[in-house]
Amino acid sequence: MQPQQAPAGRSSSPLKIILIVLGVIVVLGIVAVVGTGWFVMNKIKQAGVDPELMQRSPALAMAKMAAAFNPDLEVLAVDEKNETVQVREKSSGKTMTLKLADLKNGKITVDDSAGGQVTIGGEAKLPPWVPAYPGASMRSNVSVSGTEQDAGSVQLTTADGLEQVRRFYEDELKKKGMKVESTQSGDTGWTLHASDEATERTVTLVAAREGDQTAVTVAFTRK
Repeated sequence: MQPQQAPAGRSSSPLKIILIVLGVIVVLGIVAVVGTGWFVMNKIKQAGVDPELMQRSPALAMAKMAAAFNPDLEVLAVDEKNETVQVREKSSGKTMTLKLADLKNGKITVDDSAGGQVTIGGEAKLPPWVPAYPGASMRSNVSVSGTEQDAGSVQLTTADGLEQVRRFYEDELKKKGMKVESTQSGDTGWTLHASDEATERTVTLVAAREGDQTAVTVAFTRK
């Protein structure tokens, strides 16, 4: 699939937010392996993170550290009680709040000052206008919501074959009035793209056979 270019004039905040969150997770993983010895604590101090904060709340300290490494972001405030870090995107002036209270449950939420929100993890779910494959398990939820566009991605797995899953999605998406195009189809996987110009909704599905399971990534957008 060819990547779509971002419309001119829009901020790339959601992408930067996701990169920050991934940075937090990576650094937390490093700390979990290496520990909080002298070397690690010294590097944290050099990055402008209070070592005492690292002891009290590693997640907050790592979020502050990850944001500090991005030259377009400025850390404005750290709220230990509510486990949040507020940052400002210098290029757009937008402020964003990273909510880390649910990190232990595998969920991170980021709100921005324009009313947008990015959620990584948590309960995987699809909007009502996107068909869910019967009996499939869902995981790896990522969602972005805002005043201009909503988007998200969910991974489904089922024991049913590739062709059976493809036929289901072709039929169900057409029933919802969407135009369905097959951009790739074969024995090892397939790709479907569906769109509805009237409602400005799109669904892209990428499926592959993994062992005895069919794995499907469902990505959706609504303007």
